[in-house]
Amino acid sequence: MRILFMGTPDIAAESLAALLDAGHEVCAVFTRRDKPVGRKQILTAPPVKQLAVERGIPVYQPRTLRDGSSDDIIQELAPEIARYKDVPRPAILPIPGKAGPMGLGGDAVHRAVQRAVGSDIT
Repeated sequence: MRILFMGTPDIAAESLAALLDAGHEVCAVFTRRDKPVGRKQILTAPPVKQLAVERGIPVYQPRTLRDGSSDDIIQELAPEIARYKDVPRPAILPIPGKAGPMGLGGDAVHRAVQRAVGSDIT
């Protein structure tokens, strides 16, 4: 399955690692730009970028996705699964990393996948 992955924090890196370990093709990764961290303000890459670079996956770090400047790149990558605007895809898999306003709690990922797949998952 050809996947376009978008994420930044540690939990997203764990999800990316799981997808890669399961043998899925990740065509590219979109993540936030590197930012200064700590007292010395050392420019540090997000966890998802670090993993993608280790595994040889192309990384894109646009300033924003809202202005449409990355739309052409995303269309060229032709992912089968993505969570972004009008990219042709058979499924959308939003995976929240924490409890949101709906109070999804600890099973937020399970519920998100269950809604996306539309079946009973245990």
